Amino acid sequence: MCKITLEDLEKVKNLFQHYRYKYEELEIAFSKLNYTDTKYSNIYIDFFPYGSERIGNKPGKFYKRTPKNISDTITNMLIDDKIYYCYVTQKKDAGERFYIYEEQQTLYLCYTINHKTNKMELSMIYILEKQEGEEQKGYFFMEDTPLTYRSMTFLYKYQNEKISNVYTYLFDFASNIWILTQDLRFEHIENGYIIYSKKKDDNGSYFERQIYPSNKK
Repeated sequence: MCKITLEDLEKVKNLFQHYRYKYEELEIAFSKLNYTDTKYSNIYIDFFPYGSERIGNKPGKFYKRTPKNISDTITNMLIDDKIYYCYVTQKKDAGERFYIYEEQQTLYLCYTINHKTNKMELSMIYILEKQEGEEQKGYFFMEDTPLTYRSMTFLYKYQNEKISNVYTYLFDFASNIWILTQDLRFEHIENGYIIYSKKKDDNGSYFERQIYPSNKK
């Protein structure tokens, strides 16, 4: 399995700082793109693979037609079926997001209004590296307060071109180490897949619990 290191934290932290105050620059650049389609979705479309399913939720979806009421939708601007820019349809300052496609990775930049300065600032950054063989790595970073941060790394494992496992690590700033917080296994069935989360009981024994599709009624 590919390793995660302190260099991974520095990489995403540096990119966060680099793009933190570049909203206006990005807004101008993305306004000049030649978009080929506009689609509405019920929520933000997942950037990370299985981002909603790994917490037991259904993923966002595009509406086939423009909804009569777009007040609770996300507007997605696409080029050749790839999202480049999206925002809360009737309240942009609630969240504008930019996709930056690079050769070895894709960046997902999330900007919201800073009510102290009344300017848009980067609130979260996601990075998804290009898949190498049967493995792929993703990063998440955000600033909780001026002195505290939250960072996560996602390791994706594939077998026979299908997802098999997702491992989620949270960085513990007090201990300066990555801690495994979620261990998922995928079981592929005829019409989809089932996701199981590996847990430890009070006796220290491991067991699996189905988290997707949810068993809740």
